[in-house]
Amino acid sequence: MADVRGNCRSKTVTINGRLDVSGSLSASETLDNFGSSEIRGDFAGEELHVGGRFKASKAVVENQAEIAGEVETSKGLKAKSILVGSGSRVRGPLVGGRIELSKSKMVMADWNANWMGQAVSMRLVGRMTYAEDVYGDEVILGPSTRCRNIFAKTVELGAGSVVERVTYTDELRRGHHEVHLTRPSKKVDKLPPFPL
Repeated sequence: MADVRGNCRSKTVTINGRLDVSGSLSASETLDNFGSSEIRGDFAGEELHVGGRFKASKAVVENQAEIAGEVETSKGLKAKSILVGSGSRVRGPLVGGRIELSKSKMVMADWNANWMGQAVSMRLVGRMTYAEDVYGDEVILGPSTRCRNIFAKTVELGAGSVVERVTYTDELRRGHHEVHLTRPSKKVDKLPPFPL
């Protein structure tokens, strides 16, 4: 267990237990979170891998964020690419270029075959994937995914997905499988501004 009273900067951060940071945390390369971390300020880094629980006010990732666990951000998580594994839970807005929810763990990166990440993957099997609001260029929902609102250029909805509202500019794909939309989807000329 580590407790940082203030801000913390590092090249890489690996968490297998618990990390509490009373300020902000930045990793110039990667944060591998296989345990539980709570950052009361913001997180900034090149890559983020969550195989446990991650909580921050805001997370801005330059490249890719991979989630196989639980993430909570009050102001949101922004990355170029976001992969959310099957059974994972995300609270707070997701903002990215390409966002995939309910991505199979077998396709997600191995993260150096860390046994803690593999244990988390086993616990999440069979759970419904959950996200709140999603903003992106391309948003793909896999099977058994629940999402509040999607704002994107292109949206693909998988079998058994449940979405309150889809707002898109280019294309909405849902194939012939069962998809539940609480409100009708809406094609618009311009998306609202994304947070972050």
